[in-house]
Amino acid sequence: MRIPSSQGAECRLDGFFEWMDSPEGGQAIETLGNLLDLMEDVQVDPNQRKLVWPDAGPLNLQHSIAHIQKRYSDFSVEEIEEHLLWWIESGYGPDNCSRSKWMSSKGSPSMGR
Repeated sequence: MRIPSSQGAECRLDGFFEWMDSPEGGQAIETLGNLLDLMEDVQVDPNQRKLVWPDAGPLNLQHSIAHIQKRYSDFSVEEIEEHLLWWIESGYGPDNCSRSKWMSSKGSPSMGR
């Protein structure tokens, strides 16, 4: 039996709210909030695939993750990377730069400083 779409959406929302109340969801929300605050003045250089930090200059994805971990050592590399890529895809980066465009435009995301 198929669940009607309105009931399916309600089930997904219930699952989302349960996740938000879980320790994992709470950590993800805290990470996102802290990163959004930290990223407020960060610019994106899509040609060089770098995030330009006011306090550190242009850094690639891997160096940006290390830069963030200096401040938030309890955030995992995976959490930070996922949130940074989400930040770029969500329109904070130029022309809604996609994850695939960011990752493929000049080789691996760890190239350069």
